[in-house]
Amino acid sequence: YDAVYVCTPNARHLPHARTAAERGKAILCEKPMEATAERAADLVSAAEGVPLMIAYRMQTDPSVCRMRELVADGAVGDPVAVHGHMSQQMLDVVSGDPDQWRLDPELAGYGATVMDLGIYPLNTARFVLDADPTSVTAQMRSEDPAFREVPDQHATYTIEFDDGTYAACTASQHAHLSGHLRFVGTEGELLLEPTFLGEAPQTLTLRTEGGRSVALDDGRREIYDDEMTEEFDYFADRVLRDAPILPDGEHGLVDMRTLAAVYEAAETGGTVAVE
Repeated sequence: YDAVYVCTPNARHLPHARTAAERGKAILCEKPMEATAERAADLVSAAEGVPLMIAYRMQTDPSVCRMRELVADGAVGDPVAVHGHMSQQMLDVVSGDPDQWRLDPELAGYGATVMDLGIYPLNTARFVLDADPTSVTAQMRSEDPAFREVPDQHATYTIEFDDGTYAACTASQHAHLSGHLRFVGTEGELLLEPTFLGEAPQTLTLRTEGGRSVALDDGRREIYDDEMTEEFDYFADRVLRDAPILPDGEHGLVDMRTLAAVYEAAETGGTVAVE
């Protein structure tokens, strides 16, 4: 076999990736990379010498790739703001067991919601903007007894990117199944919904000055299977051709440091720099 797919609980990624690397196997590692930023950095070090890709499936989604192209081409002018949301009823959809690993800080890491769901609008915004976070603010709370060990049954957080764009994001593990991503610029906006959830049909809409609204379809989805297949095909192609592979471990580390900052900001009530 050529590669290993690491999709175990967050705090198990490091030992499994290290074992794969010791055997010279390429690694596709689920996000978030690990339970903490420090352990994620250890994972990157352990994987030196083998291909390492972080499994951000949205970066192979045709509509998200189209958004990235449109923003780069100036379709909405200069990006100003991003609005992102992702939520689900975890206890109904994933597992009703309150002892599941997503609610165990030793396995999940900093929390249950921003780590598991909030990372989607964070990373997808980074990808579309081709920008990285510089600072964050956050608020979060847990009410249901099942979430007693984690701080973020519900969460909201803001991000300032190094290109000057601001993002306002919300996420919940105890809300209606919902996801959307909106980019607002000086001359228009792009809206993709539903997103992050693998639901169909998915609509990408461009709205410009004068109230013009266009649903965009460039035919890419006609040959698109699903997000996981697209992601695995890309990974396999890069590994077999020994070609550069993205998003890599260094890319994932930026998210891990941002997640750490989000949880610190929620605890302190202040603005936290992404180191």
